[in-house]
Amino acid sequence: TSAYHSCSPQDANKQDLTFLLLTLSINLTALIYANVETIRGRSVRTQYSESKFIGLTMLILLQAFIIGIPLFIVAYDSPTARFVVTSSLAFILCTAVLLPMFLPKRRYLREHQEQQE
Repeated sequence: TSAYHSCSPQDANKQDLTFLLLTLSINLTALIYANVETIRGRSVRTQYSESKFIGLTMLILLQAFIIGIPLFIVAYDSPTARFVVTSSLAFILCTAVLLPMFLPKRRYLREHQEQQE
């Protein structure tokens, strides 16, 4: 068998639960509000038409939140599984924000450079 140890303050369960619930409720509220605003602003036209990429990002973040929280709860008792779930969620969330932000701009830049040649 294997064992692991971790440091935590006394009465950590009550403090941890309070902090976790507050953090989850604030993040969930912000995510729902951002999705509502994305839906309301999807018809706004801009030069690069980024609203569809912002909507895609919001959808991926919402899906990761809905799928990631139950996975994290299931994997909480195993440090290895918790590490894998936490790392995967961090990667998915960062990629979901950065790729739709920069890939379309890179594509527009490449098309603009080809037109100039």
